[in-house]
Amino acid sequence: MKPAWETDPGPRLFIGIPTKGPVDMQWALAFASLIRNCPPHVISLNSAPAVDWARNALVEVFLGTTCEWFLWIDTDVMPPPDAFAKLSAKQLPIVSAVYRARNVSFATQSMWPIVGGYFDRQVVDGHDTLVVKEVAGGWKPGEVIPVDAVGMGCVLMHRRVIEALDPPWFNYTMRYKWTKGKEWEREDWVSEDWYFFKKVKDAGFKVYLDTTVECTH
Repeated sequence: MKPAWETDPGPRLFIGIPTKGPVDMQWALAFASLIRNCPPHVISLNSAPAVDWARNALVEVFLGTTCEWFLWIDTDVMPPPDAFAKLSAKQLPIVSAVYRARNVSFATQSMWPIVGGYFDRQVVDGHDTLVVKEVAGGWKPGEVIPVDAVGMGCVLMHRRVIEALDPPWFNYTMRYKWTKGKEWEREDWVSEDWYFFKKVKDAGFKVYLDTTVECTH
């Protein structure tokens, strides 16, 4: 069966980019190489002051189009030119490329932890906090790994995933409670991407990490 874009010239891919302003030339060149290998598409950028605001605004724009697929690209993640081709070939409702955490004290980038993994709850500084345990060993390069959550740097998702979720789709939460000592105390913290993927998991969708697509972060 041919992909929709081979039989219908209208755009079926939406590329959403939350941005804080100008991007560097290296990223721009990588992005240009990526979109040359994409089907007809719509590109939308949003520079809201908070990343969850930007992501929610991009979802609203996406839902106003007829696009079937949403490709998220962050401006600090450089995907390979064939990222969309490889991710879309899997025909999964939501799949992410691999990229690694930055500013980690290991000797080489290949040793840095992959951004993404499995939900867990831990007590951090005395507070119950949703965390994601990193993807560890037990898999081989080239495999497609089921995970609970990934970073949003290079993620392809089908429209039905977003349509199954209630807004806000993203929410960077940091709740505080007023203690008896009349001081604000942090109660919980969840980044906007973990928040989103918790909703995705609760809605019954599976998330995958495609290790054939590795990005620079």
